[in-house]
Amino acid sequence: MNTRVPQQQRGIQTKQQIIEAAMRLFSQKGFHGTNTKEIARAAGVATGCFYAYFGDKKAVFMEALTLYFAQFHQIAQEQIARLSTAGAGQKPFFKEMIRSFLKAHGVFKDFHHELTAMYYTDPAVLQLVAAYDAACIGYISRYLTGIQAQLRVTDLEAAAKVVYWSIHSVVDAIAFTAAPNEAQLVDALADMIESYLFAPSGTPAAQGVRPDDSLSPGG
Repeated sequence: MNTRVPQQQRGIQTKQQIIEAAMRLFSQKGFHGTNTKEIARAAGVATGCFYAYFGDKKAVFMEALTLYFAQFHQIAQEQIARLSTAGAGQKPFFKEMIRSFLKAHGVFKDFHHELTAMYYTDPAVLQLVAAYDAACIGYISRYLTGIQAQLRVTDLEAAAKVVYWSIHSVVDAIAFTAAPNEAQLVDALADMIESYLFAPSGTPAAQGVRPDDSLSPGG
């Protein structure tokens, strides 16, 4: 079935209404508990209008998921860019990074539960989540590359993954399992990341010199 790509503002708004209605229903009833007629009714459009934009409910779920990730990336990347420009200290920087991830997770908190369920059952969802994870790791890696002289770690690709998955796990625990003591967890995680990445104050790496520079000719 050929679907419509809206060009005019009215069509764009109609498609957005369908996506938002679908996300609400998927969050409330789950993907398998929702049908296209319910989505159309919640969006205030005819069922035929739904099919003009989406071939089936899986198509609208994937577009909703793409929107979810796009908003997450916008929040997290803007925060990281702002903090990098501001030259924040190490621990304050990571505390703000963790908080930006928490804020981004809150965009569609209920939808995330259904995403988690679909992640384990649908290869297309798994692929999209993997692309999102790779993008997050990518911008952490770029941040680390920019401050490489200050780091004690040398494998920046591995370090970016360790930082991302550590933040991911703790943020999920805070956002989706009602973990207590949010402030303490954020502070402890920032401490852990700082200790992992950066050399103690006064060491060569902390002063912007790699530890093995002293072994170079003339060192």
